[in-house]
Amino acid sequence: MAKITNIRAALETRLVSLTPKWPIALDNVNYKPVTGKKWMRATLLPAQTQAYLGTNAGEKWHGDFVVSVFAPTNKGAGEAERRAEEILAHFPKGLSVNSGGVYVVCGQPYVNKGYPESGWYSQIVYVPWHSFII
Repeated sequence: MAKITNIRAALETRLVSLTPKWPIALDNVNYKPVTGKKWMRATLLPAQTQAYLGTNAGEKWHGDFVVSVFAPTNKGAGEAERRAEEILAHFPKGLSVNSGGVYVVCGQPYVNKGYPESGWYSQIVYVPWHSFII
């Protein structure tokens, strides 16, 4: 079973379904942002896998799904913050998504401090997740 592949697919598929649509740079997919245009970058950050229910019964996978929102710089934080709020609502605590028989449960998402980055204003959303795989 392709555990991490299925976890990534479940979370990325959910993000891609968010409307209105913004361009998304996914891990290891060629994407060149257009200066002055809004976009997002999605990154899967798995943490250390843990055994559960005994030594050979299963694994607990967990980590963060990080969505960086980029809006044009020098136009205020509003557009990036609004998109961050839409992402928070799209990944509510307790949401279960799946791919290939692997179910991923989202924890309480949160937004970190925004900051300027190379011509954009960036707002970062963290979606904690876990998956129990037998």
